[in-house]
Amino acid sequence: MKRNFSGAVSAEGMSKKMKRIFFFVVAIIFFASNVFADARNIFIGDIVTIKISSRDFSSHELTEKFGDFEIVEMKNENDGWLVSLRTFEAGEYKILLGNKYLTLKVASVLEEIDRDEIFDGDSHILESVLLFDWFLLFCFSFCVFIFSGAFLFFKTKKQNAKKQNPLERFFARARSLSDENFFVDLTFFFKEFIEDLFAFRIIGKTSTEIIFELKQIKSLDFMLAEISEWLFECDRIKFTGVEISAEEKHAHYEKLILIAEKIFARAESAKKIASQKKD
Repeated sequence: MKRNFSGAVSAEGMSKKMKRIFFFVVAIIFFASNVFADARNIFIGDIVTIKISSRDFSSHELTEKFGDFEIVEMKNENDGWLVSLRTFEAGEYKILLGNKYLTLKVASVLEEIDRDEIFDGDSHILESVLLFDWFLLFCFSFCVFIFSGAFLFFKTKKQNAKKQNPLERFFARARSLSDENFFVDLTFFFKEFIEDLFAFRIIGKTSTEIIFELKQIKSLDFMLAEISEWLFECDRIKFTGVEISAEEKHAHYEKLILIAEKIFARAESAKKIASQKKD
């Protein structure tokens, strides 16, 4: 509710200094007749607009004078100031403007209720109502389901990979090869197989360096010639860009699979012999 107040303050009888201050406070009240006397009341929360016709006040000074109020808006006009304010505390407020006081009486709506009898009460306790946004709940549940499923899938896949022996892991990876970078990926998976089986690092090394490392493993002496032939043939295909048919590609693949099976069988045999010696 917004009400305007109108009023005028004369400057007669002021001192010379105060005579320079000529202002009047305009407060226009909606429905200002005696018939509607209640409409003239200022209630808690009402916005009151006051016009101060004087240029002798600064915005800082007016802010201090109306310090008991919340200043909603303050406009600097040609002939003075237009201040809109309100308060949430009932009471009588006196504001000194020049040598005159502006009095504002703020009433509470509860104080205006004319009732002497006892208010009817209700012993029934209202139950609290908890409202759900079902759409958000559905989205949240769906996301939890997806992430949980993905987590379990990759966890199970990782656990199954751990249960596989080096040869089984090599077979699984080799079967997933695509035509693009076929020999590059196949060579990389073979190097991983050797590393898993014998626990030493060869990834990142050249074919010559790999053969040198494999010579340190006595159980692989019988396979060095086949491994060397396959690696260098694979290098020739990779680095010269020569095109080979699908049949030739499959033949290289099958040859490496046989090499891996022989290496794994010899490694397992060597482990058994070493275990029997310990016993």
